[in-house]
Amino acid sequence: MTEPLDRTNHEALLGAAPDAIIVVDTTGVIVLVNARAERLFGYGRDELIDQPIETLVPEVGRGVHRERRARDHADPRPRPMGAGRELAGRRKDGSEFPAEISLSAIETEDGVLVSAVIRDGTDRRQAAIICSSNDAIVSWTLDGMITGWNPGAVRMYGYEVTEVLGRNIEFLVPPEHRDEERAALARAAQGEQIPECEVVRLRSDGTPIDVAWTVSPIVDTSGIVIGVSSTAR
Repeated sequence: MTEPLDRTNHEALLGAAPDAIIVVDTTGVIVLVNARAERLFGYGRDELIDQPIETLVPEVGRGVHRERRARDHADPRPRPMGAGRELAGRRKDGSEFPAEISLSAIETEDGVLVSAVIRDGTDRRQAAIICSSNDAIVSWTLDGMITGWNPGAVRMYGYEVTEVLGRNIEFLVPPEHRDEERAALARAAQGEQIPECEVVRLRSDGTPIDVAWTVSPIVDTSGIVIGVSSTAR
């Protein structure tokens, strides 16, 4: 069922929304965008209005997207976030990201429009990959406090997540190897990636194990290193 759109306050509603919102007409032309959509895709509002929605779709998927869009307009019922589809968005700089999208029909005096609520699914997808990995993936702050511990780390080291979050990472390292460990992590804190090397770790029962270990810096959106992540197998 479509819902009437109050033309007097839709701009305010769009602006207040925490997600990216893009509204298209029955031909797939963009008629409304909010500020969050501008930030997500890297375009200004004036660059998107009157452009086909496929502008924001990776080139390889544009044909399929047009077909889906035609079916969605022919059957304008709500479609929840994801709806069983693998979707992707394309930013102005050409970069792509996994997109979570929900669709809703909106009735206006100009006819039925379709509103797409869009989220960047990168974090959710990365979290799923980390949780399903057989490798031990651990993250911690620059002062060594553990902030992430995946199921692979539980299996490898024998500690549950609740036992390690907030602890200093050094309890995994034999005392005689801690100086070299600190030197490697200092390099990572400066933005350097540590290539795979052989190191010794301690399981929860005190058993030493040899692991192949790689380390990467964690950076924020400004490029500042805020933590460290390691993968061990």
